[in-house]
Amino acid sequence: MAQGMKELRRRIRSVTSIQKITRAMEMVATTRLRRMQSKAEGARPYADAIKGFSALLAGGGSTLSSPLTQAREKVGRIAVVVISSDRGLCGAYNANVFRKVSAFLSEKKEVAVDLYTIGKKARVHYARRLPIKESFNDEVEKLGFRRAREIARQMTELFLKGSAAGGVDEVHVVFTRFVSVGRQVTTVDRLLPIIADAKPTDTAGGAKAGAATVAPAAAAGTAAATAAGADVGMLLEPSPQELFDVLMPKSLAMRVFAAMLDSMASEQAQRRMAMKAATDAAGDMIGSLTRKYNRARQETITKELLDIVGGAEALA
Repeated sequence: MAQGMKELRRRIRSVTSIQKITRAMEMVATTRLRRMQSKAEGARPYADAIKGFSALLAGGGSTLSSPLTQAREKVGRIAVVVISSDRGLCGAYNANVFRKVSAFLSEKKEVAVDLYTIGKKARVHYARRLPIKESFNDEVEKLGFRRAREIARQMTELFLKGSAAGGVDEVHVVFTRFVSVGRQVTTVDRLLPIIADAKPTDTAGGAKAGAATVAPAAAAGTAAATAAGADVGMLLEPSPQELFDVLMPKSLAMRVFAAMLDSMASEQAQRRMAMKAATDAAGDMIGSLTRKYNRARQETITKELLDIVGGAEALA
């Protein structure tokens, strides 16, 4: 019994140490979540404004044309940009992203896929499963708008080439959309071509599939343009076509940047929830082990008392 009590004390100390670590990681994740959430929410007004103005131009009565809005008759190759985390211990965050990629690729079996990864977890995961066209080795938490603009420009150049010239016919981004602290949605968003009736495919991590859908820039801007009175005559200088050509690259860069910010905020939110669950589980385990230890200790004391009483009766 003494050996059992010693083992229980050792396990209690071990679980207590783990609980301290998980509680500290929960506090760190909470601090980072506030910062990432602030960045994500701060970027949305600009992204919404540029989408709305682009839609206003498109619905202003002028005939605007752009190769970025022209869908290919036959899609031979697509590019898929996967945004994951650099570190683990964030619950099902990365698993949901990989599951969404697998489901998406299963629908595109007849199409060649160029895989682009952002984040160490995606790079390691697909290194043993699928050929990676290019891996962006930047630290996810240090990604900024300049890097997002470079990635958007690279994807745009590939799309403009087309699959016949070594490029791609479609560009998709797989990321986790931050809805709230308690809810994040794994999303496949078609970045190019920009089509008004396109909608991303969402799957809530741990929730029902298709719980929320978010329209892309062109679809979201159509309603905004109508509400703003786009059919009213406007005087623009330079021409609407020139403004449209300038705004489209900026809009694409903002969509990539918003996907990065949403992914970073979602990662910290899920890490916070995972560490809180681990801390609570450690507390429950400590309580259970403490009860076992107290019972074992009481049994030892009772046995010693019985031995003393029995010895005293034998001497009497």
